[in-house]
Amino acid sequence: MKHKKKIKKLGRDKSHRKAMLSNLASSLIISEYVVTTLPKAKACKKMIDKLISVGKQKTKQSHRKLIGTLKDPMVVGKIEDVLVSRFKNRIGGYTKTVRIGKRKGDNAQLMKIFFIDSEIVRKEKKIKVKTKKRKKEQKRESKEKDSEKGVLEKVRSLRERMRSRKDDKTSTQDNRAKTLTKAGAQKTRSGI
Repeated sequence: MKHKKKIKKLGRDKSHRKAMLSNLASSLIISEYVVTTLPKAKACKKMIDKLISVGKQKTKQSHRKLIGTLKDPMVVGKIEDVLVSRFKNRIGGYTKTVRIGKRKGDNAQLMKIFFIDSEIVRKEKKIKVKTKKRKKEQKRESKEKDSEKGVLEKVRSLRERMRSRKDDKTSTQDNRAKTLTKAGAQKTRSGI
């Protein structure tokens, strides 16, 4: 009979599933957030909450259990030092999941799983301005600066632009001449 044996198999056998969840949990602990598919995120959330609760016990047995599950002493150290102190007043629910859309290739539902009160996840996003608007603003600013400049400064800036263009042309012509002389030298050597 199959009573109380509800487990997400995730399309893998037991050893593969155990290793995959262990790796997912380790990367979540190290980097504070992970983007993965919905069923994997749900399984990982369950596992992480249990591991942090075990880490709160601070005994040899709990340490051994963490090492047996995660296999990496650095990850276990982060649980025991950083995460346990961060969540000492919290009873459970150390992680949070957020749906972030569907993956392009196979249309799988993606989820971001992260620790509550994580500083890395809370970084402010840079506001992206559309390129057309940005270009218009830059042109407007440059016109304003030009109008503020005196006549002499405008002439100087024009001269500098002309010199830079002239230098670019001469450098490209020199490079072409060098390549042509090298090619001619190679032809004379080969006897053509």
